[in-house]
Amino acid sequence: MPVSSSLIASTMIAASSITVPVTNVEPIVRNQPAMVQVEHCTNIVQNYDSGDRSVIGGIIGGVVGSQIGRDDNTRRIMTGVGAIIGTQMGSDYNRNPTVRYSTNCTPTYVQRPIPTVTGYRVYYVVDGVTQSTVMSHDPGATVTLQRTYQVR
Repeated sequence: MPVSSSLIASTMIAASSITVPVTNVEPIVRNQPAMVQVEHCTNIVQNYDSGDRSVIGGIIGGVVGSQIGRDDNTRRIMTGVGAIIGTQMGSDYNRNPTVRYSTNCTPTYVQRPIPTVTGYRVYYVVDGVTQSTVMSHDPGATVTLQRTYQVR
């Protein structure tokens, strides 16, 4: 079958490119899961002081009192008296309780959603009609379009 010139003319295609201004660019943001390092800190008690000196005073008073006296009965009585006096004297030196802490921090990893730009929706005007496309990058002020013409 011979090919006619009208058949050839109907299949001729021409292409040209034009540059048009970009009217708007919107980033496409999606939450992507990612492992993020965070600090996990705990307070550890280093030293605790109850502030109570009466017990220490009572012990010291009892020891000193046990050294006074000639026989066991007298020493027992003086031990009790020394303990009572030592407790009283120790309570005069009582302080507020104090606690000293140290902080121990260790890094841990948790999975969190991180907003990530996955592309850009680009708006432009061609022949008075606003159109859009999705691109992997921000094209800037202009985009180049390729137009295809078909001759019939």
